[in-house]
Amino acid sequence: MGCLVICFTTTPFVALSYVWGRVQMLKTTNLNYEGLQEAGALFNATGEFVVPQTICDAMRLCRRLGERYLWVDCLCVVQDAAPDEIDKMLRAMAFIYTSAECTIVAATGVDAERGLSGVGDPSQQRERGCQF
Repeated sequence: MGCLVICFTTTPFVALSYVWGRVQMLKTTNLNYEGLQEAGALFNATGEFVVPQTICDAMRLCRRLGERYLWVDCLCVVQDAAPDEIDKMLRAMAFIYTSAECTIVAATGVDAERGLSGVGDPSQQRERGCQF
């Protein structure tokens, strides 16, 4: 849990559609790809996710729905891959979204820190990261 996994194309998953905006966020690169596959790699030392709030909320929602896998572009696409590899992934986006069990759409976000309305406890002040 809390790491990247390589799945078969028949593995059920949920996709996330959201706006990156101009916030700093964790992205998969050639340098950190292997490390992000280690259990707990998406958590910091205090057990909070190190991903933006929208991704964190989507992970929480998947868990509530009983879904195990979430496809998120900043994590599932190696961001510094060769241009032909990036082009191949961009051309596959329609297939990815249509192959998902469902797609979570963060329609109100201006950036990845906005979170998902209705997910999480609205009575608690939102802080960077989330815990499970």
